[in-house]
Amino acid sequence: NRLNTHGYEAYVVGGCVRDMLLGVSPGDFDLCTNATPQETIACFKDFRTVPTGIQHGTVTVINQGVPLEITTYRVDGDYTDARHPDGVRFTRSLQEDLARRDFTVNAMAYHPQKGLVDLYGGRTDLEKKIIRCVGEPNLRFTEDALRILRGLRFASTLDFALEPTLVSAMYEKRETLEKVAMERIFQEFTKLLCGKAAQRILEQHGQVLSSVFSVENFQVAFLSRIPSCAVLRYGYLLKDHPNPKEFLKKLKAPNELIDEVENLVSLQNQKLPTTLFEMRCLIYQYGISLVEQAMVLFAAQGLDCEQANEFLKEIRNNRLCCSLKDLAVNGQDLLTAGFSSGRELGERLTALLFAVMNNQVENQKDALLQYAHSL
Repeated sequence: NRLNTHGYEAYVVGGCVRDMLLGVSPGDFDLCTNATPQETIACFKDFRTVPTGIQHGTVTVINQGVPLEITTYRVDGDYTDARHPDGVRFTRSLQEDLARRDFTVNAMAYHPQKGLVDLYGGRTDLEKKIIRCVGEPNLRFTEDALRILRGLRFASTLDFALEPTLVSAMYEKRETLEKVAMERIFQEFTKLLCGKAAQRILEQHGQVLSSVFSVENFQVAFLSRIPSCAVLRYGYLLKDHPNPKEFLKKLKAPNELIDEVENLVSLQNQKLPTTLFEMRCLIYQYGISLVEQAMVLFAAQGLDCEQANEFLKEIRNNRLCCSLKDLAVNGQDLLTAGFSSGRELGERLTALLFAVMNNQVENQKDALLQYAHSL
């Protein structure tokens, strides 16, 4: 309304329009306008504005703490790096702006008074549940190789089919994915992996990604049974991978995710605990949260985890000791009781822990000190 009352036109555009038509609450709103960045800033001089990507026409306006990206209608120049336009030309035409977008379902604009602008059949494609390029697919993927992965991602998250000529272009242009930064590959692939149709997309079109990483070692057979959580899905996807840590490092994944996935892969190579002591030993090694996540993965693969989950329930409900920090004694207690410092002290504490976990001694200070003297 602010832009309209200043003589410009403005629409919400892209993903938020797609989501609203699907009945989904949009995560954010992008706006497009025929106002130049400088004109947009002038319209919102009483708001906080950030020149987010002003060279590409984008100004972020902070409205009641919510960032709104407002981008001038533009026509992209050549894409010599198969990723970013060499330059952009601002235009006063909404039609020209929508023509440069990737997929029909993302190329719709909406105005509260003027209604929906859908020049490329995006609404019909939403109804048909299909991902289709705006214009010629080979050209779209030549311009920006990441669109190949984005197409797979949208098909996965929306549970849509991929239009046949788009699929052909994906395979023809898949080598250009090598030009995309691994951080962007990781972001898009993670969204794909956590999508509701990830198993189908990877089974049908996983080879599209073979130019950036090996997909032969992916485990996808039960992927649809696993909750939509990056750690769980990577943990299952890479369970037969020869080096999941290196795979994720190459993708520039966060260190915390790498560590958790590596441990989940390791846990899946363990046998299911058949005794409470075995379960406590697993928790000592990996921590209870990761063990619980591993049980989710075991169950998704059809293994009977009822007994193991009962052990976990007992450990949680009774707060059973499974780590050194849960012991009723610490290193200082042993030193005060006359034990020597150094490596022996740590070994003695570990021995006490395992004695507690195996019900050989109560987790009480006096009992533990007495037991320590008997070792």
